[in-house]
Amino acid sequence: MKLHDNIQTESNIIAGGSVTATGLQVNGNTTFTGIVNGISKAMVGLSAVDNTSDVNKPVSTAQNTAIQGVQTNLNTHSSNTSNPHGVTKSQVGLNFVDNTSDNAKPISILQQNALNLKANIASPTFTGVAGFATVRPTAITFEGTQNKSILVDTNTTSNTIGSNLTIAAGSASVGSTNKKGGDLVLQGGVNSGNALGGEIQFWTAPAKVLGAITSVVITNGGTGYSNGSTLTLVGAGGSGAVLTIASTYTYNSITSVTVTSAGSGYSAGTYSVSGGGGGSSCTLTITVNSAVIGTLENSGTISNGGDAEFNKKVKTPALEIKNSAGTTIWTVELNTTDLIFKNSSGTNKIKIDQNGNLFNSGDVTAYATI
Repeated sequence: MKLHDNIQTESNIIAGGSVTATGLQVNGNTTFTGIVNGISKAMVGLSAVDNTSDVNKPVSTAQNTAIQGVQTNLNTHSSNTSNPHGVTKSQVGLNFVDNTSDNAKPISILQQNALNLKANIASPTFTGVAGFATVRPTAITFEGTQNKSILVDTNTTSNTIGSNLTIAAGSASVGSTNKKGGDLVLQGGVNSGNALGGEIQFWTAPAKVLGAITSVVITNGGTGYSNGSTLTLVGAGGSGAVLTIASTYTYNSITSVTVTSAGSGYSAGTYSVSGGGGGSSCTLTITVNSAVIGTLENSGTISNGGDAEFNKKVKTPALEIKNSAGTTIWTVELNTTDLIFKNSSGTNKIKIDQNGNLFNSGDVTAYATI
């Protein structure tokens, strides 16, 4: 029996009956409805398939084996601390980093440069200007037996004044009562047993003589001069300078002059000369000292608890002693070998000679040997 394409269900063959489909052949696109009996999953090649939905399917044996293998590999990899992938420091952006511990790290170039600018705690050496914060020590002690100095920078700029060094005792506040400023105490080394006590010495820097000739430049060597003869500046002011011809050249023209004595009171400039053995037309340009000696100002009393020694290596124009208002009260001059004390009017009042003899003049009537 053959079923054609237009057969839809059993009911189209026998209404209300049944047909056993033994030996039937279905041709074309026949659609079945309901449950088709007698056909199994084995008949369609799915005998090993379980009737479960996708979400309910269990993990298969192969899947489980694969999962266990992946897990084993993962466990092995995660416990491997020997960089299994061979990652380098450059790959993580650390190509300049050295593999050293913190304690083993060397001093870097920048660190060393910074350290080079610092002074050592022990025996520091300072260059340039060293600044100090405000400190209030009760004593400053210099260790060791060698001499110590506190110095201000040397003034190297022409026509300027060097820096002052001020050592001041404590002041009393304005308007305070029953108060006074502190004393400035200068004390030599105290004697102990048979040892001698130290002295207090006051030194002034060797003063440059005002107007002394410091250099000579030959502007015109002239003619007819003699080696070894002396020259005198014409119109330069001053006195005491001795300029000696050191060498001459063709026509006895002066090529070198030695300042044998610098003199004082000269003005810098270019001048003609006289002397020199009868030569003519020589002109010299001179430079001179323009520094003047400073003054010692006294705004209180100076108490002497021992021997005070004032040392001066060169003759100075004058030493002025002023009161607290800045008015000159005494002027002390060294006249050859004697000390001359002048009052504020410039009148000689006291003379002390090298033998310690005190001579009075005018208002002073006392005479003594000190």
